[in-house]
Amino acid sequence: MGTINSVTCCNKTCRYHAELREGSGVIVFARERRLEEKIRNGDIEGVNPKAVEIIRNAPKLPFKVQTVGMYQCDECREFLNIREPYVFDYEEYKEDDSRFIVDGVYYLFQEPACPVCASRVRMIANIRSSKVKCPKCGDELSCVSGYYD
Repeated sequence: MGTINSVTCCNKTCRYHAELREGSGVIVFARERRLEEKIRNGDIEGVNPKAVEIIRNAPKLPFKVQTVGMYQCDECREFLNIREPYVFDYEEYKEDDSRFIVDGVYYLFQEPACPVCASRVRMIANIRSSKVKCPKCGDELSCVSGYYD
């Protein structure tokens, strides 16, 4: 099961809202495991060599292949869900300020870009962190989380 986050700005005049998904539901989870197996067997070409190394060294290294991530664009500041497969290496995982993941993420094929303005995006480590602010007005956010399948 994945987590769905309903994020709303606390500023009554702004009321920015976004629905962001973390992780994957059952069907996508099964696809991620098949992708992982194909990479381990060498059936897919053009995969990031570091991601292949992490997958092939399993189960010695803790990792997870995921396809759904929460991001924020550096330019337009929009919160986004982007489906770009990546390997999440827990041994290298570090956050820069409980907001963005800075180490431990290796994209299998290419780094994602903002679909709105084509700028760089950064993965959000914890959308529920008090350090994550409204992308429109900079005010506090409220977040209600649930599960999806």
